[in-house]
Amino acid sequence: RDQPRSRGLGDVYKRQLENKLSGPQNVTATYLTNNVSWQTDYVANLSVDETELDISAWVTVNNNSGKTYENTELKLISGQVNRSAPQFDQARSFGVAKMAESAMPSSENFFEYHQYNIHGKTTLQNHELKQLKLMEVSRVNVDKTYVLQSEVYRHQMPEPVETKFDVILNFTNVAEQPLPMGRFRVFAASSDGTPQLAGEDRIAHTPVDADLSVKLGKAFDISAKRTQTAYKRVGDRGLEVAYRIDVKNHKSMPVTVELRERVQGAWRLMKESAKSKKVDSATRVYTLDLGKSEEVSLTYTVRMNW
Repeated sequence: RDQPRSRGLGDVYKRQLENKLSGPQNVTATYLTNNVSWQTDYVANLSVDETELDISAWVTVNNNSGKTYENTELKLISGQVNRSAPQFDQARSFGVAKMAESAMPSSENFFEYHQYNIHGKTTLQNHELKQLKLMEVSRVNVDKTYVLQSEVYRHQMPEPVETKFDVILNFTNVAEQPLPMGRFRVFAASSDGTPQLAGEDRIAHTPVDADLSVKLGKAFDISAKRTQTAYKRVGDRGLEVAYRIDVKNHKSMPVTVELRERVQGAWRLMKESAKSKKVDSATRVYTLDLGKSEEVSLTYTVRMNW
């Protein structure tokens, strides 16, 4: 029977137990506490030829529970575990970060989630941030792509729209354990060899051998101008629109770009100047190869009905 002895976030409970069996009994008590959280941060270094990544993962444990846990075992659960209790904001404005021990955590399956076991015992002080190295993986093959995602709307575009391409890194989780959700930062070496931030994104929980993509930013030297060249009503519930997309490569090397055109509702492709690939019910992808300082124009027409 629980009896609260104080109020607020730091409530202290006294538990009374009754033993109806003969002799002493060993009892294990398990309880849940709020305001102990953890997050994952990834640091990835891109090779000079931009074909490989060296990835390190760090876990930051934040204890704001109002209690210090002395010499305790630490296990981290990665996944979406439903909790009916209200969630509190996790303040991160104070505390001291400590480096991990040399041994890397190990992972194992737990129910429908993944559990990371921190080797040895550690002490979590109240109001402390503790940083631990989770994993390292070297020479991960990576593919860099330039992607432009556009939407076909049911209204007229009075003026052309200038856009930039997203820079995407695509790779496979070749680590021997799943990647927890977290922030993924990529660094690339500048001309003097100094690592500089190339961009960052957030990744979802990623199983072993699963593919993932990280968006770093916008490509400076690849541009596109999207112009609506036709807009015509077809009956009471139809519309025919046409577009021209002018893509310019300002780089001093050839590039390959992807244009992902998304059309909502019922639609039909009428004509196109280059062959596209339909990847789902609403998206067509055009892949264009551009030489040094080359400009390529793409045109297509779609009919939409509702």
